[in-house]
Amino acid sequence: MSDSRMKHLNNQLIKLKSQIDKFNPSDDISKDEDDMEKIEDLIKDIEGELEEIDNEIEDDEDLKGRKPLLDKLSEQKNELSVLKNNFNKKKDEARSAHSKELLKQGKLTGVERKKAQRDMAIDQVKEVDEQGLMLDSVHDYVKGANKDLENMNVEVKEQGEQIKRIDDQVITIDQKVKKTGNVMSEIERRNCCRKCSLVLAIILLFLINIIMAFLILAKYFGWGPMFGKTIKGIALSQDNKIDYKQFIEDYTFIMLKSGTGETKESYFESKFGEVLGGGAKAGTYWVINANNETTANTQASKAADELNNFSQKSKLDYKTYLEITNNEILANTTITSELCQYLKNKGFECGLVLSYEIYSKNYKDKIKTLSNINNYWIKPYDKEYKTGKEDKVALWLLKDKVELNQIKYDVIRAKDNN
Repeated sequence: MSDSRMKHLNNQLIKLKSQIDKFNPSDDISKDEDDMEKIEDLIKDIEGELEEIDNEIEDDEDLKGRKPLLDKLSEQKNELSVLKNNFNKKKDEARSAHSKELLKQGKLTGVERKKAQRDMAIDQVKEVDEQGLMLDSVHDYVKGANKDLENMNVEVKEQGEQIKRIDDQVITIDQKVKKTGNVMSEIERRNCCRKCSLVLAIILLFLINIIMAFLILAKYFGWGPMFGKTIKGIALSQDNKIDYKQFIEDYTFIMLKSGTGETKESYFESKFGEVLGGGAKAGTYWVINANNETTANTQASKAADELNNFSQKSKLDYKTYLEITNNEILANTTITSELCQYLKNKGFECGLVLSYEIYSKNYKDKIKTLSNINNYWIKPYDKEYKTGKEDKVALWLLKDKVELNQIKYDVIRAKDNN
């Protein structure tokens, strides 16, 4: 099965959604028959194409084993079902409203009039059913509240009995105190011991809370060897001059753009040497600006070859990232995994530059299976992932901007495990 066929099916679903969203029936439903017929024809076409794809998969054992394809097909079927339901709901509501209006105007007679009256009665029954469900819900809530009150009454009764037992114990103690002064002295001694124990317990609990708070802050900010250290860097996409003495006071690394498409940046090698000479570490990213899979493969292959021929590649720190500008390609994990394979074949660990929306929708639940993709550079910065708790998640996070020599750069936060 070709990718172009799946792409065509996806475009058909997008077209169907657009037509349904624009479908707003007028007061006279007969004027909308053409629009409804177009939408229904498009639904039939999509259903026919899905049936053909199902038959093709059923006859081809190789297609049955392609989980990404089957997952995508299942998503498209679900989306078609939702769109059909939305369209049918709009159509039914419009026709019902139209019949009611004609009935009010006295323009319906015979069978049509009876049908409209039946539809109005059905709508009223539905409304009554909905109100009945609401009343049932309120009734269940009241029953639950009454049950809670009964439980509270039982608890109050038990507490009253407990208080009575305590009163009896107090009376017994008073009688013993009257009989001997030694009993009072013993009680005072025990109370003193209890107070001392309570104070010690409070102090111990306070110290434990301080330690826990310190451990949480240490993990958050990366204090100490047990949590690693949180470091910051910038993304550099042009041949800008940087004062490295000022830079390395607060920043540790620079992610250099090494190329775009099939062209390596002319300044990359000299700027790389300049970064190392300035005392900072350097990583790299390559921009894939293709709008189709074939061109993207060509660009990724070119990036892998250029970086492999880079004389100082052994001094590259961190992962080598691909920044893919086409969201349709970026959202296809099968394609991006293949693009990363080019870098992996040359001995590089491949990462992806992702928006948080693309990551959460297409990658978050697949991080254990995408073996070709070693890391993600997620933007914009999102608090949920700044500690890198999950495997392979968000080691590079855009947080804010810094101005150096009157030029603003994106700030990247990372976990230094060196």
